[in-house]
Amino acid sequence: SGFAEYVTNVSQFLPFFIPVLRHRMSSKSPHPYFSKRISLMGAQDELADVREENEDDETLFAWTTPDPLEDSEEIRLLNMKLLHLIIQRCQHQLFPFLNDVVTLLVLGLGDRFPDVKQECFACIVKVCELFPVRIRGCSVDLCKITMPSLKHKLSRIRISAIHATKALIVAGGGL
Repeated sequence: SGFAEYVTNVSQFLPFFIPVLRHRMSSKSPHPYFSKRISLMGAQDELADVREENEDDETLFAWTTPDPLEDSEEIRLLNMKLLHLIIQRCQHQLFPFLNDVVTLLVLGLGDRFPDVKQECFACIVKVCELFPVRIRGCSVDLCKITMPSLKHKLSRIRISAIHATKALIVAGGGL
């Protein structure tokens, strides 16, 4: 992330940064959320159909990322901080990579390390501010993934989850 702090035009490196972050934040085993083959930025109707089909499936939204590819919590935190920095610096130039950013947010929400979750919530708030219309398609699903964090033992995580949920509700048009 030190490199991204000193480079004036981070957006030219997005085709490199985003796939590398996605690979580093992924898990060794299949992910329960992505195994349902939900297209996060797909049509609102398709997401509604998937939600109706899986209404009673608690495992779809209450999970942690199984076997993260990166074992070190600190490196996963640095990856999420790099994503936050990219979101802040590139803003609307990030639009072509929004699907990947949402995937990274889903993976970050499932992390067991509280600091990664907190950084992920900050990223969600910023993405909702930048792309309220585009995030509308997956705001309900991101809210459902955020909800278990409202019962987290650390108050700072609960507060960050509330801010992220508020941003998702506003971006989602009231859900």
